[in-house]
Amino acid sequence: MLYSRSIVDPLYGVKFSGKAGRTSIAVLHAMDEHPAASVVGEQDTPGFMPEDVEGSLSLVSHAETRVDIGRQSEFSIAYGDKEIVRDGEHIGQHHLVNLGGIVAFDAVSYVEAAVAYSATGRAGEPLMHAPA
Repeated sequence: MLYSRSIVDPLYGVKFSGKAGRTSIAVLHAMDEHPAASVVGEQDTPGFMPEDVEGSLSLVSHAETRVDIGRQSEFSIAYGDKEIVRDGEHIGQHHLVNLGGIVAFDAVSYVEAAVAYSATGRAGEPLMHAPA
């Protein structure tokens, strides 16, 4: 959900995680002075090109909560966001939402499922939706 190595040179960062009863929560937020571009080898991916991030800041946020159901089952929801800003102007964004769960029938039998939505784009252009 969050590729934390894309946070290259943070100006600040905040991380919180904890568990109360059956509910776990994790939150991360950082402002990055030199964000990484979104590339895989020589192939550009839907995301941020080197020229998008050069001279830009990024604001990266991730929040997730998980609820334990019984001894071995759980439900989770997560949200991730990355905003690219240059000279006070919004350059691009990436948003991701993930819903997931595990239903255990016994100690060795379970079903796990997740559905995710991801969209990336530059300001003023349509978002590119990635299959989950």
